[in-house]
Amino acid sequence: MLRKKILILIPSLFLFYNSSFSQFNLFGNKFKRDSVAVMSRVNSFLYAFANYKWNEFRSFFLDEATMFHPGQENDKRLSGKAEIDTAMLPEFTVSPTEKPLDINPKDIRVQFYKKTAIVSFHLEDKDRLSRYSIVWNKRNGAWKIFHMHASVFYANK
Repeated sequence: MLRKKILILIPSLFLFYNSSFSQFNLFGNKFKRDSVAVMSRVNSFLYAFANYKWNEFRSFFLDEATMFHPGQENDKRLSGKAEIDTAMLPEFTVSPTEKPLDINPKDIRVQFYKKTAIVSFHLEDKDRLSRYSIVWNKRNGAWKIFHMHASVFYANK
């Protein structure tokens, strides 16, 4: 399910980035360069996920990364690449011919503090609200995922 949502997210992030880039220009060239670099990394990360490129996907995570995964089987924080691998690898075994859901990210926000960037957004459909936050950290000139949080709330029926 997470894979389906991210398949739709990729083009939406490109649209968001292109349509709202002007808000990032307020803070000078360094901020502009970092915002371009982070959005490029986010787009590459989502592309790897959407196209089942497991090795590329996992390369975005720092070794000490943590994650809150929305699946019931992962009710606690995942710590380190090994635990994230165990939770995420099943997402890469789904048939690549499966059609993505028609989902558009809402309220996308990118926040910076020194060498940290937080990209957050939510997805809505008739049955659920999903929230995502990805914390990126710049190390040795490259932006890597330090923490990812995904949560899903289902509508009462």
